[in-house]
Amino acid sequence: MGIKLLFFAGGPIDSLAVLPFENQDANPEAEYLSDGITETIINNVSQLQAVKVIARTSAFRYKGRRVEPRVAARELNVRAVLTGDVQRRGEDLVVSAELVDTESDRHLWGQRYTSKFSEILSVEEDIARRISEELRQRLTGEEKKRLAKRHTASPQAYELYLKGRHAMANFLRPDLERAIRFFEEALKIDPDYALAHVGVAEAYYYQSTAFLPAHEAMPRARDAARNALRLDGDLGEAHAALAAVTSFYDWDWESGEAAFKRALGLNPGSATAHMWYGWLLTAMGKPREALTEMKRATELDPLSTFSAWYALFPYFFAPPGERRYDLALDGARRILDKDPESFWVRNTLALVYQMTGRHAQAIEELEVAVRAAGETADVELLFLGHAYAMAGKKEEALAVLKKLPPTTPSTYTNAFGRALLHLGLGDQHAAFAWLERAYDARDENLLSLNVDPRLDFLHGDPRFQSLIRRMRLDRAPAGAGH
Repeated sequence: MGIKLLFFAGGPIDSLAVLPFENQDANPEAEYLSDGITETIINNVSQLQAVKVIARTSAFRYKGRRVEPRVAARELNVRAVLTGDVQRRGEDLVVSAELVDTESDRHLWGQRYTSKFSEILSVEEDIARRISEELRQRLTGEEKKRLAKRHTASPQAYELYLKGRHAMANFLRPDLERAIRFFEEALKIDPDYALAHVGVAEAYYYQSTAFLPAHEAMPRARDAARNALRLDGDLGEAHAALAAVTSFYDWDWESGEAAFKRALGLNPGSATAHMWYGWLLTAMGKPREALTEMKRATELDPLSTFSAWYALFPYFFAPPGERRYDLALDGARRILDKDPESFWVRNTLALVYQMTGRHAQAIEELEVAVRAAGETADVELLFLGHAYAMAGKKEEALAVLKKLPPTTPSTYTNAFGRALLHLGLGDQHAAFAWLERAYDARDENLLSLNVDPRLDFLHGDPRFQSLIRRMRLDRAPAGAGH
């Protein structure tokens, strides 16, 4: 039997959550395998137009938890739930999976695979084939082909790829660097492994501006994405990675939008691609179209703090007549009620307070954010200095300025944040010098330049308009949506 997702008594099933497969090994270092198999299934099925598949971030909120499928389905707003476990003993591998329709409590499919680890690709291929067979009445020939695609013939390369994906999940610099090493080791074994090239591209993109200068990280991300597309032109993840570089580094808005549309046409279930595309539309001053993309990302990734946070952007990064501070405020509070450690959300909440004249509350939120961010509180500290200045607390703002480490032309710094701080202090000459430095560095924080409410008063300045023209932010893409 296969996984019966679409047709059975009770009507079609068009939504699925794949919960993290349990690692049955005593060795916690084997987590990459159970996590990787889970993620592979999610990625395979999310390519289908007719089935909503919950993204990895939300699905993995259930990792290590004993939860009834019905409970998970209700929380994730899906009907079918797939669970499973993985056990490896040396070269022996056992994978079990079970699918349940939570609306009727009906067991739809279950299977136990016993094989050698070297046959793991065949096991996953068989799962994909069975899914394809059960969905054949709704699948196009192209979708069947994608489900059954084997991206590498090497189980060793695949294992290294899984280790890279596992390392990248935390988005911290040491983990991202380790992920790149795993992906590159996989590529030494199989240079034609397109997904490993995508892994390299994404790992460099996530480091850009945050941990590495964009000029160092983004060209590497571009090269890796292009390598992936040279090997597999129908790989949605590769189109999304290239779209991110094209949009957020090259500032080629038209080509970036076309690449995002291509990515989502190939993989409509990618929450990340919807989120990135929404950010592009936000920067281009199209909040309504952006919100459509962000909402789709949150539907696919309902428990993700990042997806919910990004979904706030179109409310306050919008042309003046279209801003909805009330909705941004409500959204930020809801996120913090569930995840109070999300200091980056406090930055957003503080911005809303600031723009609605509640300066004391803005300062309070940013002081909490600075403490929570700890050693990484570069952005939070700069925003706090700006908030002090806007509240008339010039001494406190100058004290923040003095705390900042010295910079040289070769060192990375948050130039956009420093520009904001100087603007708050009334030093527009210094502020524009930092904005120019952000421009030269291709700082991704500069993307909101034309829609950031903190910069409204600069729009009449010729220096500001020069930046807008050079970034081509005065030109909107030909259309939105897909």
